[in-house]
Amino acid sequence: MFAQNVLKFATNHTMMRDLEKLGAWEKVEQKDLTEGTYPAGSAWRHIVKTASKGGDTVGILRKDSVMIPSDLAEGDYVLSFRWDTKDAQVWVSCANIRLVATA
Repeated sequence: MFAQNVLKFATNHTMMRDLEKLGAWEKVEQKDLTEGTYPAGSAWRHIVKTASKGGDTVGILRKDSVMIPSDLAEGDYVLSFRWDTKDAQVWVSCANIRLVATA
């Protein structure tokens, strides 16, 4: 089943930076939506910041940390995320990952 494990956010903030400003990360506090989400136990994180330059929207990088459940077995997984925008647009992405024990 694709949505078998839900990863919780590890912090109450998202780190963001302008695509063109290397290393200039900004901590942005978040209030997650957790009621009525699917799959059960998942959270939606609001996009709280955008940037523009001369009327054009510029790229903003966002990064969040998640907690890996301690009872999740080592092995190969598919990590997926869904990003719903305010403009009725949905972005979905996946990655193959391998979970290994810490050194």
